[in-house]
Order: sequence, then structure tokens, then C-alpha cells
Amino acid sequence: MRPEALEDHHITTVDQVIHALFNLEEQFGLVPNGEDMPAGLTVEMTSVDLAKALRDWDRRRGQLEAGEITKDECRDWRDSYQPRILLDPVTGEEIDDPYTDTDRLEDARRAVRTMRWLNGGV
Repeated sequence: MRPEALEDHHITTVDQVIHALFNLEEQFGLVPNGEDMPAGLTVEMTSVDLAKALRDWDRRRGQLEAGEITKDECRDWRDSYQPRILLDPVTGEEIDDPYTDTDRLEDARRAVRTMRWLNGGV
């Protein structure tokens, strides 16, 4: 379990939530979606790591809602999650971390094989 998962932020009221969100806007570019969209938050592209983490979280929540994983598996994932951005060395495209998205494990394996090939390995 990551130490961050054990932190208690003592947020218990809406007032505390909104002020925490104000701070997150300043630190990470987390902003309201806008009046034309349902209430929610968007990450400005100044925080690529946070945007990736939110995509990973959304993907995992989708698996939970689809019944592909249990609540305990989702909680274990959250408790050990660390956002990583991996790039395919050939295409330069982002690939998912095999430790956070097993559905994309083959992409990670392909990147490793490509890296080995580029370095003269088999």
C-alpha cells in the first residue's frame, strides 16, 4: 500500500471540499467543466500526469461498474496506484502501464520487445 493511501485529509463538509478543490486548481489545473456540461471537473493539460491518473481511475471505475472487478479489487488498485506515463519508443505514443491496466498488457510487451530489438537484442 502506498503511503499516500493512508493520509487522512479530514475533509467532512462541502465547504472543506470546495476549498480543497480551489487549491487543486492552483496546483494541478483542476477546473470546473463549465456551465454547458454536467457538474464535474476537467484537468487543464498543464498536468499530464494528473490527466493520465484520472483516465486510469475512470477506466478502473468502468471495470467495477461492468462487474469485471470487485469493490475490494478496486480498493486494492486505488491503495497501490502510482501514475506512470510510458511511451512506445518507436511510435512515441502513450501506452498504458501494465500494472494499472492489464487489458493493455500486450501494448507494454510490444514496447519492451521493440526496445530490445532497437538495442540489438532478440
